[in-house]
Amino acid sequence: MLGCQAAGYLTGTHLLDDGVTCQLCAAGSVNPTQNLTCSPCAAGKYSNGARTGCDPCAAGQYGMDGGTCSVCEGDTFASGLGNAACGTCADGTKVNPDKSGCVSCEPGFEQ
Repeated sequence: MLGCQAAGYLTGTHLLDDGVTCQLCAAGSVNPTQNLTCSPCAAGKYSNGARTGCDPCAAGQYGMDGGTCSVCEGDTFASGLGNAACGTCADGTKVNPDKSGCVSCEPGFEQ
Protein backbone atom coordinates (compact mmCIF):
# COMPACT_ATOMS: atom_id res chain seq x y z
CA MET A 1 0.00 0.00 0.00
CA LEU A 2 1.21 3.43 -0.91
CA GLY A 3 1.21 5.93 1.93
CA CYS A 4 3.07 8.50 3.92
CA GLN A 5 4.77 8.10 7.24
CA ALA A 6 2.61 8.68 10.27
CA ALA A 7 1.81 12.40 10.68
CA GLY A 8 1.84 13.06 6.94
CA TYR A 9 -0.61 12.90 4.08
CA LEU A 10 -0.25 12.56 0.31
CA THR A 11 0.68 15.51 -1.91
CA GLY A 12 3.04 17.82 -0.14
CA THR A 13 6.73 18.28 0.48
CA HIS A 14 8.46 15.02 1.55
CA LEU A 15 9.25 13.08 -1.62
CA LEU A 16 9.03 9.30 -1.39
CA ASP A 17 11.06 6.91 -3.57
CA ASP A 18 8.10 6.25 -5.86
CA GLY A 19 7.51 9.94 -6.63
CA VAL A 20 4.60 10.48 -4.25
CA THR A 21 4.95 13.48 -1.98
CA CYS A 22 3.78 13.90 1.60
CA GLN A 23 3.10 16.92 3.76
CA LEU A 24 2.98 17.24 7.56
CA CYS A 25 -0.56 17.39 8.93
CA ALA A 26 -1.72 20.87 9.90
CA ALA A 27 -1.85 21.88 13.56
CA GLY A 28 -4.94 20.38 15.14
CA SER A 29 -4.96 17.31 12.93
CA VAL A 30 -3.15 13.97 13.02
CA ASN A 31 -2.40 10.88 10.98
CA PRO A 32 -1.24 8.17 13.41
CA THR A 33 -1.82 5.20 11.06
CA GLN A 34 -0.45 6.33 7.69
CA ASN A 35 -3.85 6.98 6.12
CA LEU A 36 -4.16 9.07 3.00
CA THR A 37 -5.57 12.04 4.92
CA CYS A 38 -5.20 13.72 8.29
CA SER A 39 -8.03 13.74 10.84
CA PRO A 40 -8.87 16.64 13.15
CA CYS A 41 -8.45 16.33 16.91
CA ALA A 42 -11.65 16.45 18.94
CA ALA A 43 -12.58 19.54 20.94
CA GLY A 44 -10.60 19.64 24.18
CA LYS A 45 -7.51 18.16 22.51
CA TYR A 46 -4.63 19.38 20.36
CA SER A 47 -2.19 17.64 18.01
CA ASN A 48 1.16 16.72 19.52
CA GLY A 49 4.31 18.12 17.94
CA ALA A 50 4.83 15.02 15.79
CA ARG A 51 1.17 15.12 14.58
CA THR A 52 0.82 11.42 15.46
CA GLY A 53 -1.76 11.79 18.22
CA CYS A 54 -4.08 14.15 20.05
CA ASP A 55 -3.26 15.19 23.61
CA PRO A 56 -5.82 16.62 26.06
CA CYS A 57 -5.78 20.28 27.03
CA ALA A 58 -4.42 20.80 30.56
CA ALA A 59 -6.53 21.79 33.55
CA GLY A 60 -7.24 25.53 33.37
CA GLN A 61 -7.31 25.40 29.57
CA TYR A 62 -9.85 24.58 26.87
CA GLY A 63 -9.77 23.76 23.18
CA MET A 64 -12.72 24.36 20.90
CA ASP A 65 -11.38 23.44 17.47
CA GLY A 66 -8.78 20.78 18.19
CA GLY A 67 -5.94 23.07 17.09
CA THR A 68 -4.68 24.76 20.22
CA CYS A 69 -5.54 25.04 23.87
CA SER A 70 -6.22 28.42 25.47
CA VAL A 71 -6.18 29.49 29.10
CA CYS A 72 -9.66 30.11 30.51
CA GLU A 73 -10.41 33.83 30.53
CA GLY A 74 -11.75 36.05 33.28
CA ASP A 75 -13.67 34.32 36.05
CA THR A 76 -13.91 30.94 34.31
CA PHE A 77 -12.20 27.58 34.98
CA ALA A 78 -11.63 24.14 33.47
CA SER A 79 -11.02 21.23 35.84
CA GLY A 80 -9.37 18.01 34.74
CA LEU A 81 -8.01 17.31 31.27
CA GLY A 82 -9.55 17.68 27.83
CA ASN A 83 -12.07 20.47 28.32
CA ALA A 84 -13.88 21.88 25.29
CA ALA A 85 -15.11 24.93 27.26
CA CYS A 86 -14.60 26.72 30.55
CA GLY A 87 -17.22 26.91 33.29
CA THR A 88 -18.22 29.45 35.90
CA CYS A 89 -18.01 29.10 39.66
CA ALA A 90 -21.05 28.83 41.90
CA ASP A 91 -22.15 31.70 44.11
CA GLY A 92 -19.86 32.16 47.09
CA THR A 93 -16.83 30.77 45.25
CA LYS A 94 -14.16 32.19 42.95
CA VAL A 95 -11.72 30.81 40.40
CA ASN A 96 -8.42 29.58 41.84
CA PRO A 97 -5.15 31.09 40.51
CA ASP A 98 -4.40 28.28 38.03
CA LYS A 99 -7.96 28.36 36.63
CA SER A 100 -8.46 24.65 37.36
CA GLY A 101 -11.37 24.97 39.79
CA CYS A 102 -13.18 27.09 42.34
CA VAL A 103 -12.44 27.94 45.97
CA SER A 104 -14.64 29.46 48.65
CA CYS A 105 -14.53 33.22 49.09
CA GLU A 106 -12.93 34.48 52.25
CA PRO A 107 -15.29 35.27 55.16
CA GLY A 108 -16.86 38.69 54.66
CA PHE A 109 -16.38 38.57 50.85
CA GLU A 110 -18.53 37.47 47.95
CA GLN A 111 -17.81 36.94 44.33
